[in-house]
Amino acid sequence: GLRAGRAASPGSAVTWTETMPERRRRLAGVPKADPARFIRRPVRPIDLPRLHALCPDLLHALCNRPYQLDGVAFILQQRRVLLGDSPGLGKTYQAIASLVESGAQRIIVIAPKTSLRSVWQRKINELAGETAITYLAEGPRAQRQNTIAAFNADTASPHRLPRAAVLVINVEMLRVKKVWECPDGSQAPKKCAASHGHKRQFLPEYEGLFIEPYNFAIFDESHHA
Repeated sequence: GLRAGRAASPGSAVTWTETMPERRRRLAGVPKADPARFIRRPVRPIDLPRLHALCPDLLHALCNRPYQLDGVAFILQQRRVLLGDSPGLGKTYQAIASLVESGAQRIIVIAPKTSLRSVWQRKINELAGETAITYLAEGPRAQRQNTIAAFNADTASPHRLPRAAVLVINVEMLRVKKVWECPDGSQAPKKCAASHGHKRQFLPEYEGLFIEPYNFAIFDESHHA
């Protein structure tokens, strides 16, 4: 078989192909890299004081994969990031560790329907322990609205416990709807029969999601949004 990749030697005809035996001989002459160059020094536990004090098991799990500590540091330092690790490398662990360490109190997680309960609610309860309470908005529309209202009431209460409140929703709940507004302020999905002017408005499907800003937001599978 043929493989692309070899550059021409000086004075020879230009070619970008090589046989497998040629490729093996070429690669055999490449100096081996020092493995120590690729070992990342993990962040010390003292650099993540909240995790160290509140979620030691989560911190221990991160220390077993030092690159996850780098990911947590990256999120906390840059604040607005795209975490592009391949599947299975622990993006969920890094995100949850970051929200705990940030000290954020009002958090939203936007994810596909299939991962709301099985991934995010379960992992937050498992890894964040007593430091966070999850509000899972699923089921009929009225049930979702009640969950959002309970989340808003919790985060607005001056007597709430010192723990993070995490609202977990599916991405479809961020949709907006188009309505037409008459001069008297009434709204409808279609223009009324009157000849007066109509103003087009775009309103959120769930207005309670936009009452107050969030301290921390996680958008899972954002490339599908």
